[in-house]
Amino acid sequence: MKQILIKFFSFLSCFILLLQVGNAQEEWTLKQCLDYVEQHNIQLRQGQLSAEMANMQVEQTKYSLGPNLNSNVDLGLNIGRNVDPTTYQFVNQTTFTNQYGLSVNQTIFAGLAKLKTIEKGKLDYKAIKLDNEALLTNIQLNVLTAYLNILNAEEQIVKTKNTQKSTLAQYERTKTLIKAGALAERAIVDIEAQMANEESTLVALQNQLEFAYNSLNNLLQLGNDKNIRVIKPNFPEIDMNKEIPSTYNVYVKALMTRPEIKSQNIRIESAKKSIEIAKADKMPTISFFANSNTGFSNQARQFLFNPVDPQNPIVSKVKYGKQLNDNFGFNTGIRLTVPIFNGRAPYFSNKSAQFGVANAELNLKNAELQFYQTIQQANQRAETALKTYEIALKTLKSAENSLAYAKDRLDRGVLTQLEYNLAKNNRDVVESQVTQAKYEYIFSTKVLDFYMGNDLTLE
Repeated sequence: MKQILIKFFSFLSCFILLLQVGNAQEEWTLKQCLDYVEQHNIQLRQGQLSAEMANMQVEQTKYSLGPNLNSNVDLGLNIGRNVDPTTYQFVNQTTFTNQYGLSVNQTIFAGLAKLKTIEKGKLDYKAIKLDNEALLTNIQLNVLTAYLNILNAEEQIVKTKNTQKSTLAQYERTKTLIKAGALAERAIVDIEAQMANEESTLVALQNQLEFAYNSLNNLLQLGNDKNIRVIKPNFPEIDMNKEIPSTYNVYVKALMTRPEIKSQNIRIESAKKSIEIAKADKMPTISFFANSNTGFSNQARQFLFNPVDPQNPIVSKVKYGKQLNDNFGFNTGIRLTVPIFNGRAPYFSNKSAQFGVANAELNLKNAELQFYQTIQQANQRAETALKTYEIALKTLKSAENSLAYAKDRLDRGVLTQLEYNLAKNNRDVVESQVTQAKYEYIFSTKVLDFYMGNDLTLE
């Protein structure tokens, strides 16, 4: 029994270990996150399918330039009075027929509509691919936001825990002094309030961290089998003298590189192709056609010479192969179709295409305007964050000096615990502002770099 229990607990320990290994956290860099989302995001994969479908439609239009070749085989049973299709005579009997046909049609000229359709399809295909690139960049920026939010929360959590350690040490020292009779019992009340406040701050930061991780996991669309932890890069020191790119310079460069703008420009070209297609519908159409057919009827008869009685020829059924050969027919020709009145369809198609061009041009202007506003906001946020960071650093230095002075006065008994806690809370608030401004500056400058055509990286 003892050996069975030992084996059971050994097996249970191995199973728990395997579960822990299976759920072990993987450490991912920003690049790994960006690479993963590019390969696995459902929206991006759907966009790729849309692009493939657009390309397939172009190929289909290319094949439609060729001839249409069709064949048919008919089997028929006619009962009663009907026309024999092989003799075109009325008969009043049951007739079995078998017809074969082959037809070919080839458009020679149709106003170049199909060629213009192919050109339009190629433009639409390029626009869809650029839309996918634009979608990818938006998702990548969202990943960067979540990634930096995680780093920001983790950094503030570390600082809060360090503050808690300092407060706990002060708490233990105060208890010792109370036991020794050097301090009154009420001296510890303010420290306990400070500890509760710091614990509340830590809980809020941990919730913030969990929310940021959930956002990142949702963007990456990770399964339940993956549990990642982001890696903090070695951030370069923030250069206070570094010039932030102007809104105009970033905007001019973005107009030449960003897929959102390229896509809208291509859609204007595509809309103009629609006008050319609509004009082609007004043109005459020239086409070539050819048809061949043959048939068999079980009622077909042939009259043969009767050497015994020349006045009464011999009547016999015509063989299947002979009927197909005798009944073979062929016709060919060229057809000219001139549109005269078709419910003014060409006119309305042309007007609709013109509206499409105007709408595409407005979409481009709207995209450029929105893009300019996005760059302007990123520029303003970067400048504001840099100024805030610079001021917060100076304020933090003063707050740390004030805290050190308050600590010295507290130790000498000339400052109350409440007054010391106020100095400490002031230092913590400023320290949080420094961290917040730092990550705001990093994000805003990375957005500007990204819009100027640079890769997203935190190194």
